[in-house]
Amino acid sequence: VEERYGIKLDDKHPLLAWLMEHAGSVITRFAVDSGGRTAWELETGKKFKGTIVAFAEQIWYMPIRSGMRHLNKYDSRWEPGAFVGSGLKAFLSSSNSLA
Repeated sequence: VEERYGIKLDDKHPLLAWLMEHAGSVITRFAVDSGGRTAWELETGKKFKGTIVAFAEQIWYMPIRSGMRHLNKYDSRWEPGAFVGSGLKAFLSSSNSLA
């Protein structure tokens, strides 16, 4: 994050909590033990086949909309944000700042 976006992450930066969760997710899916299997494989019996983007990577996401808000067919349903993990609340919209 510091190298890619020039944002200094001090010990109180809110992204650090997301970084820890993301690191755990990456370790679970990709770190291989002495038996040649990942924690994901031990839990599910299958290799992880999904993809994952870099932490704080700039992405487009579709926010969860509450209610029946009708968008014009030409309005964008996608918003820019930053990937901070794979949970439901793991996206920072462009209205929130990384800095």
